[in-house]
Amino acid sequence: ASLLVDDFVLDDIEHAMQFLVKQSQVFSGPVGCLGFSIGGRFAMNAVARFGQDIAAAAVVCPAGLKLDAEADPLYLALRETRAALLFEFADFDAASQRAAIPTFISFLRDNAAAVEAHVEAGTAHGYTFPTRPMYNHEASERSWERIINLFKRKLGR
Repeated sequence: ASLLVDDFVLDDIEHAMQFLVKQSQVFSGPVGCLGFSIGGRFAMNAVARFGQDIAAAAVVCPAGLKLDAEADPLYLALRETRAALLFEFADFDAASQRAAIPTFISFLRDNAAAVEAHVEAGTAHGYTFPTRPMYNHEASERSWERIINLFKRKLGR
């Protein structure tokens, strides 16, 4: 994802957040964010940009991880977040460099407030979606349980 695309998406996210907080059926209080694949990168960007409003973010099979954490402005922006971050990685993922996962997680654990990460053994990108051929029921259930627990803990509901 280019920074230009990230900026367009963040503008959309900002307007969506402004709209949602005005809705009577939306709870006030901490906000959570969830992203899959490239949406995972957008979720990380949202945390970096709106971290004061986002208490927790779950990212599943994020696309575009790089080997050099210091080379990605997004990684550097995440250093200051106080949001709780949960990452669910596929073991085999063409959308990201598998070798980048330990570097990325180590960087975040050294720099961010609260990071939890899991690599689901034997899974491929998209393993959480029942309609995809690589769906893995057991791994998906574990990931969803962790995601739901994160939001219950951090959002209070």
